[in-house]
Amino acid sequence: WPAGSYGIPKPASGCPRSDGFVWREGWRSQSTHGRPSNSTKSTEFHLDGIVDDTKVKRSFCFKEDIADDGSRSAWPQG
Repeated sequence: WPAGSYGIPKPASGCPRSDGFVWREGWRSQSTHGRPSNSTKSTEFHLDGIVDDTKVKRSFCFKEDIADDGSRSAWPQG
């Protein structure tokens, strides 16, 4: 994984394998506050999360440990 601190969407299979650091995990939930929602997801949904008519909850994997980043490449410009 590239150097730096960042987060990525968490796959349904869990955070990816890593070498030299441990992923931290977190999530973000957005409620419809009791109002019906038109939120939907693809039939093939490979992310760890919930999308229904009451909420959208998404999970993330975070790389925060930069101690062993000396030999890691940087993210490419994009």
